[in-house]
Amino acid sequence: NILNHLTTHKTLPPDFDNPVAAAAVLLHWLRVLPTPLIDSNNVEAILAATEIEAKEERLRNLRLLIEASVAYSAELLLDRVITLLQMLLTDANKATNGLNKFHTSLLFSPILLRGSKQVRKSVDLDAAVMEDAVHGQKTVLIFLEHWEVLSLGLRQNINDMQHRVTQTMGSLHEL
Repeated sequence: NILNHLTTHKTLPPDFDNPVAAAAVLLHWLRVLPTPLIDSNNVEAILAATEIEAKEERLRNLRLLIEASVAYSAELLLDRVITLLQMLLTDANKATNGLNKFHTSLLFSPILLRGSKQVRKSVDLDAAVMEDAVHGQKTVLIFLEHWEVLSLGLRQNINDMQHRVTQTMGSLHEL
């Protein structure tokens, strides 16, 4: 078992090359993060924005909610996770990994959109995870299909942060 090996040895097994297993490790790692990537207080608003009829308005509202709901420290991680999932779902990769956007969105929705019941560790955590998966699947599908638009603000923040780090490193080298 990959997770047992990872937990016991703190490394991946030497024969680790299965994309489904990689997805399982990523899911596990994201699930055990102490705080969700997207603030659980805004999950209901994000789910509601998914239901807006007009596409431009829906995407604008989702983009603003994402920007307001992702902690500064999680912006890069969320962007990389969605970008990785998009890469895994390209036609060339789907043929070898067997993933599709519907199963992927169902798997990742309770991780990316942890509702308040999950965060509070409600009595029936399994039911809370399933509820978040069902309600969030459509939202994660929209994330996967429109991430370039939805992530504009996050990516600008990431670029600004990288620029500040580069400037700071330059200043340190001058000392």
